[in-house]
Formats: sequence, structure tokens, C-alpha cells
Amino acid sequence: LGVRPITEVTAAADAITAGEKGRRAPNFPPRTEAAHLANAFNSMLDQKEQADERLRQFVADASHELRTPLTSIRGYADLYQQGGLREPGRLDDAMRRVTGEAERMSSIVNDLLLLSKLDRGLQLDTEVLDLAPLLDDAAADARAVQPERSITVTTERPLQAAIDSDRMRQVL
Repeated sequence: LGVRPITEVTAAADAITAGEKGRRAPNFPPRTEAAHLANAFNSMLDQKEQADERLRQFVADASHELRTPLTSIRGYADLYQQGGLREPGRLDDAMRRVTGEAERMSSIVNDLLLLSKLDRGLQLDTEVLDLAPLLDDAAADARAVQPERSITVTTERPLQAAIDSDRMRQVL
């Protein structure tokens, strides 16, 4: 009678190890040591599942953040290969944007490394900046990816706000 709860929790642990990820320890009479053990075991499993889900979401978000600048870089490379950057100044502008996207990717990777070392959120580095050039750059990047698409940015200039420019570029 005293060993049965331990045997049942052990069986649940063995089943989870064998691949039954949804398995949990059974319920035992309240206010018993067996109930306390089963509740702690099940709580530990629930916390692990939540941590796994947060990790999956983090990987998906990081992949998306890295894909965006890569798409712009690939768009400019394709535009160059198709002869679309032959007009005076267009190649220089494209190279400036490619460099900016590479720097943005580097910043994202640095953020990922920081997050792997620290178990806290990022602090925003805000300053008052003009958003208009950031909007213009985002529109130009989108045009490089889809040249046939008409994209126009209309804003009052200057369009100033207290922002973290790197994070705002991610948003745009």
C-alpha cells in the first residue's frame, strides 16, 4: 500500500521517457505524501512543456527576424543580376541598403547571443529620431524584393519620435 504510489509515479515517468509526453502521475487522496509527490511531478512536467513551447516560439521569432533582412539582401542581389541597378547611383544605394541589412542581421545575432547568456529581456536604447528615413528605407527594401509592386511613403517631415532605431527597423 505504501509503495504503490511510488510505483505508479515511476510508471508514469517511464511512459513519458518512452514517448507518452501527455502522461501524468495519477491522483491520490488529498493531503497525503503520495498526492504531494504526484502534484509536484505533474507541475514539473507542465512547467517543462511551457518552457519547450516558449523555446519553439523563440526559434520561430528569431527565424522570422533573420529571414527579413536576408530577403532584402537577396532581392538586391537578384535586382543586380537582372540588370536593374545600372542607373547612376542605384548600385550605390543598393549596396548601402545591403550593408544596412547585414548590420541589422549582425545586431539580431548579437541580441540572440545576449539572450542565450542572460535570462532577461532587452533594454531599449531610445533617442529622438526622424522616422521618415527609416520608412523610406523599408519601402525601398520592399520594392527591391517586389519591383513590380507600387509602394509609396507619405509622411509629414520630420516625423520625430523617441525610438530604439534598431528595434524600429525590425518592426518596419
